[in-house]
Amino acid sequence: KNSESRGLPLNAEEVGLKANALVHDKENGPAVSAPSKESRIHHEDEELAEVMRLSAEIADKARLQRETEEREEAVVIASSIEEAKRADKARLRREADEENEAAVIV
Repeated sequence: KNSESRGLPLNAEEVGLKANALVHDKENGPAVSAPSKESRIHHEDEELAEVMRLSAEIADKARLQRETEEREEAVVIASSIEEAKRADKARLRREADEENEAAVIV
């Protein structure tokens, strides 16, 4: 019987055996070791880099969207100005034609 089954704390050898049993399953192959601290840090650095890259990509897309909307707005404004100029020219031509007709009649 081991210490655990007797209700006592495990001794060093039993702790080692239990830890090995948890990490090593004879049916599933070799022991699986936990990732090292350096490996976890490297993985977290990679994840952070990916998050930062995606964040920059989103910010860039938002900037491009704003620029596109500003250009579209500028086109609408320019079109409105052109329309107003054409309408004003047409009005001036009509007024000039009316004045010319009035001058011919007199």
